[in-house]
Amino acid sequence: MTASHALSGLVIFTHHREELVAFYAALTEWPVTLVDDGSTTLSDGSFEIVVHDAHGDDSEFSVRTEAAIKPVFSVTSASKARALACGGNLLPFGEFRTTDSEYCAVSDPDGNVVTLTVKDSQ
Repeated sequence: MTASHALSGLVIFTHHREELVAFYAALTEWPVTLVDDGSTTLSDGSFEIVVHDAHGDDSEFSVRTEAAIKPVFSVTSASKARALACGGNLLPFGEFRTTDSEYCAVSDPDGNVVTLTVKDSQ
């Protein structure tokens, strides 16, 4: 039997769990599937985003443009708009088009940068 090596989830540490859950729920349109004392999980049944409470100092905010990993989400234009209304910010870089899709960089309410892909038919 061959082992599967598919990415199954993403964990985001934050001091602002409610805001990040609202942003990623609006972005993905996924339901909350688990809430416990330290985290909230959103899932579509095959992939999950775990928004986990961070510890330590919350005094500095910055957009993390130099992060080593940047997730890419394929979304509808409506979910993009909802995510921006929930504290996301469209960034002035990383925006381009292909024949049938728009790509743009967005920061979540904590400053994590994600790329959104919106197909023209969505």
